[in-house]
Amino acid sequence: MFKAIIFDCFGVLTVDKWKAFVDSLPDETDKEKLKYLNRSLDMGVLSQSEFEEEVLGIAGQLPERVEDLPGGEGVKNTELFDIILKLKNDGYKIGMLSNVSTNWIVDVFLTDRERNLFDALVFSFEVGAIKPDERMYQVVADRLGVEFKECIFIDDVELHCTAASELGIKSIHFTNNQSAVKMLMDLIGE
Repeated sequence: MFKAIIFDCFGVLTVDKWKAFVDSLPDETDKEKLKYLNRSLDMGVLSQSEFEEEVLGIAGQLPERVEDLPGGEGVKNTELFDIILKLKNDGYKIGMLSNVSTNWIVDVFLTDRERNLFDALVFSFEVGAIKPDERMYQVVADRLGVEFKECIFIDDVELHCTAASELGIKSIHFTNNQSAVKMLMDLIGE
């Protein structure tokens, strides 16, 4: 029986500005190096200024920083927040597991009402690891007080879903609201 639903933030609950930036660059751009730099920033091993200097050197431009978006209202997946409220009211524990380099999600993106929907918020910069590292999944399960087999995890990155599945977490690869919500409701029997 499932007790907890865990959501990724970027690409699920909000638009992934970094992914859109990398995808918009010419094919000859070293996108793997850019992804490595972003992972290093999210783990807290690279400063924002170091990150920007490196990205500028590779891409010739800087992405729009998610931290600069006012409240994220224009990029918020309000339909999923409505589903989260329903799940919370139905007694499920709700978690968020995100690769992120700052506390922007709590400080700016989530309203007080939305923040209160989550029983656990786990961010890579606090853990010192990024998904798909097993530690990320373990921290969120521990904070929710559940076992892996009692969790459903929703993420837009297939690698993160595969890693979660290998730990015994039922995973949904998010591509759009309609398919993700259908899969979720099928799993919880609604």
